[in-house]
Amino acid sequence: KQHGIDLFYAFWVVPNAFACSISCGKTPFMVNLAGSDDKVFGRGGIARPFMSRALKRATRLIALSQDLKQDAIAMGAREENISVIPSGIDINVYKPGDKSALRTELKLPDSFLLVYAGSLFKLKRLEWLIRLSANLGRKYDFHSLILGDGPEKESLENMAHQLEAGNVHFLGRIPYGDVPLYLSASDALVLFSETEGLPSCVQEALASGIPVIATDVGGV
Repeated sequence: KQHGIDLFYAFWVVPNAFACSISCGKTPFMVNLAGSDDKVFGRGGIARPFMSRALKRATRLIALSQDLKQDAIAMGAREENISVIPSGIDINVYKPGDKSALRTELKLPDSFLLVYAGSLFKLKRLEWLIRLSANLGRKYDFHSLILGDGPEKESLENMAHQLEAGNVHFLGRIPYGDVPLYLSASDALVLFSETEGLPSCVQEALASGIPVIATDVGGV
């Protein structure tokens, strides 16, 4: 009332939407369901009852996929309050390119290239990619690019060293504007996640003209 707020928009279920559910009074609030908080924190444990309270009391919910919508319903949200609005990408930025020229520009090997673009979390199961690369690298001219950073980086690098997977390249966090170049320069994107919402990297890879090898989870 003091600030004349007509609507609260909570980008995360926890803690934002939960805070709204206990402090907004009669002011309506809308919740965004992007995947990470629902798929990770909502799977069980102490956060789930807080999420359930927030979803039940929300005026409207926006889910990025049908899968996230069903997850919200399972936690008590009313179906009629949920709209499914997938995220979009800029197809003027993510588009097919000249692979040979891009590989020369980016100093990438001219071989079969798999790429992963995202955070290095345990749920992403990047150890699968490292084992795959180690095995295929012994027989074929095959390389994997890992774009991104995260808490699993050191253990993944150690694993690649132990498996003598010299064809796995950890490129770290690269400028966001360069991601489309690496996607267009690659032959396929891999995503072996245990759980997902609606991963933007899949849409970006397809727009870049490369196929996607992914686990059948979430909005994938």
